[in-house]
Amino acid sequence: MRVTPYVTNFRHPRNASFHAHRAPEEFATGFATSPLWKEKSTEFAGDKMHLNANRYELEAGMSQIACFATGGDTTLYECLNLDPAKFFDDVAARLSPTAESLLLLANPVQPHSEGEIKLASSDPMAPPSIHMNYFGDPYDLKVMVAVIRRALDIAAHWPSKERLGPLMVPPHLALKHGYEEGTPPSDAMLEDVAVHFSGTVYHLCSTCRIGSVVDPQLRVTGVGKLRVADASVFPNIISGNTNAPAIMVGEKAAEMIASDHHVKLAEFVGRPQPVLA
Repeated sequence: MRVTPYVTNFRHPRNASFHAHRAPEEFATGFATSPLWKEKSTEFAGDKMHLNANRYELEAGMSQIACFATGGDTTLYECLNLDPAKFFDDVAARLSPTAESLLLLANPVQPHSEGEIKLASSDPMAPPSIHMNYFGDPYDLKVMVAVIRRALDIAAHWPSKERLGPLMVPPHLALKHGYEEGTPPSDAMLEDVAVHFSGTVYHLCSTCRIGSVVDPQLRVTGVGKLRVADASVFPNIISGNTNAPAIMVGEKAAEMIASDHHVKLAEFVGRPQPVLA
């Protein structure tokens, strides 16, 4: 099973909370795919942080970074299984209705880690056992750090007359790593932030891969008259939203089933709709 994690962190002008964080799509005001690193080093808070041009940074260039002009509220963060009291230094101030907040979401889209889903019992009504295994492959954590640094670079060169504020770090992690506001964050601290505050967009897929659980006609191996036609048949996770590909799988399944039963889809699909006066 493949899923893509989001991560958090940052701050905004006028002492508001600017944190790169995951948030629901209804708050979205902008979205962009990050370009490849153009240099081996970049500026942050007046200091030079040197980045080796390696495979982690190249994969960071194939990741997604989204921008949300909202800070949300405590309910939003609780729904994301994130304790605002642990993330913010002052919850009331950071999430107040007048706080100017900007969220950047750093999202690696090709994770190497794989989780698993198993039957918990022989009872078909019992919930399955699901193990996400986020960052199970150390490679993913390296890529996540590179994507966070790309988001930091965007924040440091924000295209506005008002510069964004410094990176906001959860107080207990800042204390643990000796982080001081305005200084370049260490890889170790960014890894800690990722491990403690990553979220997910729930694009679960590949639990019934074609060639493993189902055949190319989406028929379940060893089970008669049963097909699977959703994101679980993806051979691997895609780099974008799973919605359109899942629809495509469903439509392809309809075509294959119709063909097997000698039904022409044109007989009942795609008829011209009447024009209403």
